[in-house]
Amino acid sequence: MYEIECGQEERRIRRYNSVLEGINRIFSSVVNVETEEELGNACLSVALEITGSRIGFVGEVGADGLLHDIAISEIGWEECLMYDKTGHRRPPGDFILHGLYGFVINSGKSFFTNNPSSHSESIGLPQGHPSLISFLGVPLILDRNTKGILAVANREGGYSLVQQEDLEAIAPAVTQALERKKVEQERKYAEEALKEAYQSLEDRVRERTAELEKAYNSLKESEESLAEAQRIAHIGNWDWNIVTNKVYWSDETYCIFGLDPQKLEATFDLFFSYVHPDDRNPIENAVEKALKGESYSIDYRLVLPSGERTVHSYGKVIFDNKNIPIRMKGTTQDITERKKAEESLENMKEISIKEIHHRIKNNLQVISSLLDLQIDIFSNREICKTPEVIEAFRESQNRVVSVALIHEELYKSKGMDSLDFAAYLQKLTKNFLKSYNIDADDINLKLDFEQVYLGMDTAVPLGIIVNELFSNSLKHAFPNKREREIKITLQKEENVYKKASFHYMLTVTDNGKGIPEEIDIQTADSLGLQLVNILVEQIDGCIELKRNKGTEFTIWFNNIEK
Repeated sequence: MYEIECGQEERRIRRYNSVLEGINRIFSSVVNVETEEELGNACLSVALEITGSRIGFVGEVGADGLLHDIAISEIGWEECLMYDKTGHRRPPGDFILHGLYGFVINSGKSFFTNNPSSHSESIGLPQGHPSLISFLGVPLILDRNTKGILAVANREGGYSLVQQEDLEAIAPAVTQALERKKVEQERKYAEEALKEAYQSLEDRVRERTAELEKAYNSLKESEESLAEAQRIAHIGNWDWNIVTNKVYWSDETYCIFGLDPQKLEATFDLFFSYVHPDDRNPIENAVEKALKGESYSIDYRLVLPSGERTVHSYGKVIFDNKNIPIRMKGTTQDITERKKAEESLENMKEISIKEIHHRIKNNLQVISSLLDLQIDIFSNREICKTPEVIEAFRESQNRVVSVALIHEELYKSKGMDSLDFAAYLQKLTKNFLKSYNIDADDINLKLDFEQVYLGMDTAVPLGIIVNELFSNSLKHAFPNKREREIKITLQKEENVYKKASFHYMLTVTDNGKGIPEEIDIQTADSLGLQLVNILVEQIDGCIELKRNKGTEFTIWFNNIEK
């Protein structure tokens, strides 16, 4: 009886891990795929895999009340002979929510049947529809409203509550992922519209600048015509007589500075009094370079009573026949609105990326909490107080936490595309000790990290590698609980001598009993070492093991850049 119950518990654990892995794949796909259809196919692939189904379907209820397909399994398409008369993502015009699909959506409840044709809700199948031997449908619910359906069919041997529970477990992840992708695409469309508007603004500015330059060249002596052209383009011109130090501003230049030409005379000191203090040195440097023959083109800020404005000045220096600068003239354009548009676009991008990292981190923390809860449950069950089961859950939890910490660091970082890996390792090792209930005084943990910034494609695999090697030392290196020492180092560039083609080196060392000589880390049966080898290969790295007075793993790698 004990063996039967343990066997059942192991199968339940495998189911649970399969569902968790599926949820993780779904949330990873949110970042990795471009379109809602690709994400739908990724979600459907997980659903087919965990239920053992042959065909499947993901659909959403549109604003028109009709059912639209997001994804249909490839085998489903191959077996479908229906004529799609209204085009992809459109059902027949008279299609309403009834039958097996309609029952799931209208009731908002899951159900399965292993004899679809005789089910009370069955209305038969349209001509050309793939035959249904068995059917399982789960509603996709968001904010208590049914948004669509996740359906699978034709599982060999039929369905039971096991498959229904597994499909219900991944349904919230599917709903959230599809909703996130829809918001992402809407944001993308908004960004494209903003870019088009920005480009249109740039085109108009270029056109107006060209008009102004043409007017300036053809009407040098006509200040009235020039002023009119400047008012159209919001560009003022200026002229500095270097010999006499006299400065001339056009009316539009006075307007940009918010000044009345009738009340104040333009001077260099007047100009600098309105320039933002942080921008004065850059302007002085640009003028000095222009006086040596370089072009003068600079953006800077003005501090005015009406608020801060951003302008762009362009000019050139005129030299005499002895190559001495005698005059400098140019234009000043108010580009405040253009700068605001650029900042708005950048802020939208940053907010979106932060939100993605925040949501993924929260979802991974939920998974970690569930694993923690399951550990407590198993710890209190007499039949399942086996160290192997509890340890398997703890290892899964640590792997999830290692990834969650990366998303937490990226969410907090300013760059958004890379994180301080040394700071991340500090948090990760602290979490290890807490996970294994090890007090800081019980182990000599030495950390030597250089400041290294890594992208997500490198940081995630490397974090899991450290997790596996560190936990392996804690579990196996010190059977007699003697004085324990673990050292982790992270070095970069000039300090990496041995492997010339790599820029970074990570070492995990312990003074434990060591790994036996007969164990080859490349072919070991250990899941942890297999995972380490796979991840090292994933980041195009190199791993080496030394068995001198303990165990020392060294990994050389480069930062993977997109």
